[in-house]
Amino acid sequence: ADFLREELDKMGYNLEASKSQIVSLESGTEQQTIILRDALEKNGVFASVFCAPATPKNRALMRMSVNAELNNEQLEHIVKVCYDIRDEVDMKNWPSTLRKEKDIRKANPAVLRTVEKLKLKPEVNNTERSSKCNIYKLNRKNPQDPNFVVDNAS
Repeated sequence: ADFLREELDKMGYNLEASKSQIVSLESGTEQQTIILRDALEKNGVFASVFCAPATPKNRALMRMSVNAELNNEQLEHIVKVCYDIRDEVDMKNWPSTLRKEKDIRKANPAVLRTVEKLKLKPEVNNTERSSKCNIYKLNRKNPQDPNFVVDNAS
């Protein structure tokens, strides 16, 4: 669950510091959650819908339960799908995403400006991956660019 949580967090999903095997994507309204559910299912990712009264009003979400039966390829597939559907599901306008950005701004406004500059693009390698690898490379081609970073997670 840690790998999935870390990668989704890097993409901007607000996971609210949960540490359990359950990874929740809080999309907001029930309508937004239906759009999220459909986008995930269309790409072979299945999760459970939770909405009011099980959640506060306008805090509906999808929950994925990560278990030891999921292999690296399956986890990478979930990450890639979540990356690919961000615009389709309008993730940047979810209440949870807006809360996360607000919290980041409060903590350090310079961090948010840097995060907004960086455009992450997934590069999934399904053949071999260590248990804790970063499957993202910055979409920066020029090493002279001050924002160029090579991220080699260990």
